[in-house]
Amino acid sequence: MSKEVLQITLTKAKVPNTKLGKWWYWKIYWKVWQIWRPKLLAKIFGGLSMLMLSLMTKKAREEALKEFEEIEVHIKDERNEKE
Repeated sequence: MSKEVLQITLTKAKVPNTKLGKWWYWKIYWKVWQIWRPKLLAKIFGGLSMLMLSLMTKKAREEALKEFEEIEVHIKDERNEKE
């Protein structure tokens, strides 16, 4: 089986220039969008994957779970690169 690759790219956050925009970004947007969105999406997609696995036969489920162990992760950091 082929090896899956997950690439995560870290970039700088683009902060607004106005005082109201900065307040909105750091007080509300950052907490909601940057922290809770990934957790919520992980729960939703994790539940969907478990639902799909429960519908499979036992042999197909074991093969699919083996594929999850073969995921390779690459983290690309673009925060310090000059644009």
